[in-house]
Amino acid sequence: MQLVAVPALLYDLTDSSTWLGVSSMASLIPAVFLTPYAGVLADRISRRRILLITQVVQMTTAFVLWTMYLTGSIRPGLIVALGLFGGISTGFQTAAWQSFVPLLVPPDEMLDAVKLHRCGDLHQRDHVPVGHRRPLRVAAAADDRPLVGPFGRRNTA
Repeated sequence: MQLVAVPALLYDLTDSSTWLGVSSMASLIPAVFLTPYAGVLADRISRRRILLITQVVQMTTAFVLWTMYLTGSIRPGLIVALGLFGGISTGFQTAAWQSFVPLLVPPDEMLDAVKLHRCGDLHQRDHVPVGHRRPLRVAAAADDRPLVGPFGRRNTA
C-alpha cells in the first residue's frame, strides 16, 4: 500500500518527480547498504527480536505519516525522513528474515520453500504499478469512478 500511496501523496504535494526520486533513494540506499551488516547482526543476536523491532519501526513510521496527513502538517522533507527510517528498518528486516527462514523449514523441503517464497515475491511485484513493465493509466470517468488498471481498463471490483 505504501509503495503506491506515499509516492502519489508526495507528487500531489510537490508536482515534482525529483522529490519522488529523492524519496525512493532515501528508502532504498539504507536497505541496500545495511543488509550485509544486518546479516552479521542477525547471526549474533535474536532474529525474532530484530523482526519485532523492525516491524514496530515500520508501523510507527506509517502511523506518523498518517497522523501528519490528517493534521495537515505533512511536508516533503518529513516524508523523505520517514522513508529513510523505513529503509533502515527494511535493511535489518530483510537480513533477519532471510536468515530466519532456514530455521523454520526442514532441509529436505528447503528447495520447495525457496520456490514458494520466490513466487510470493514475484506475485507481490506484479501488483506494484510504479516501474513495472505493464503501463498503468489512471483517469476519472464521468461518474467520478477511477479508471485504474493495465491499459486503462475499468476495474470491475
